[in-house]
Amino acid sequence: MNRNELRAEIARQGFSVGEFCKRANIAPSTYHRKMQDPSEVDNVPQFTQGEISNMRNVLGLNDERLSEIFFSGD
Repeated sequence: MNRNELRAEIARQGFSVGEFCKRANIAPSTYHRKMQDPSEVDNVPQFTQGEISNMRNVLGLNDERLSEIFFSGD
């Protein structure tokens, strides 16, 4: 997952993290936990398919952008 691209996309869409989490139905604590850098923290959980689907809908991501963010490396 490309965490930096997800952060950038949220900002480009004009959302604060809190507003984005609310619209995507993800607890802010869950979002922050899953956005940790795996090189700095052991056992970082991944976003579920449902969470990715919600984020895609909120951000209006097409298939290509979805793949760039969620299915590539940092």
